[in-house]
Amino acid sequence: MRPESAPFSPQHFNSLVSLLQQRAALYPERIVYRFLASADSVAHVYTYGEVDRRARAIAAQLQALKAAGERVLLLYPFGIDFITGFFGCLYAGAIAVPLYPPRSHRLDERLLAVAADSRAAFALTTAKIFSSLQERKGTTCEIDKLQWLVTSNIDEHMATNWQEPRIDAESVAFLQYT
Repeated sequence: MRPESAPFSPQHFNSLVSLLQQRAALYPERIVYRFLASADSVAHVYTYGEVDRRARAIAAQLQALKAAGERVLLLYPFGIDFITGFFGCLYAGAIAVPLYPPRSHRLDERLLAVAADSRAAFALTTAKIFSSLQERKGTTCEIDKLQWLVTSNIDEHMATNWQEPRIDAESVAFLQYT
């Protein structure tokens, strides 16, 4: 039986981190995410290896900032940045708190409420969203207390500094506010 046709068994993995790591090791060039420009055309594809490397780089930066066990807001539109930010949190042993980014130049009450309620210490986002939020800096203490990371600015070579966190099936992966 070829490795790629081996039956999938979730019992072999104690976390999403171990699952992605195993897939990246076995199938680094296999496409894991495909984003469509339209029904007929593919805009971008990402492999297990690419997602794993990017997540490890983000995780290494979070680990350098002592983010293990801390809550981390994820302010991204849906896409690869969200996915690698989410896995970056898991790889760091941090707790992801996904949120839709504010839609306008005014602060979103939901963002403020979730930041306060979750006791987030960090926030991951894109350069565009960060720039928009910087225009409002000083308007609220909850947002100003966060340590902000623009994940596209994190050098992929940081991945070599990543240390595997102590996580298992009982570890909190994320907080979902509905």
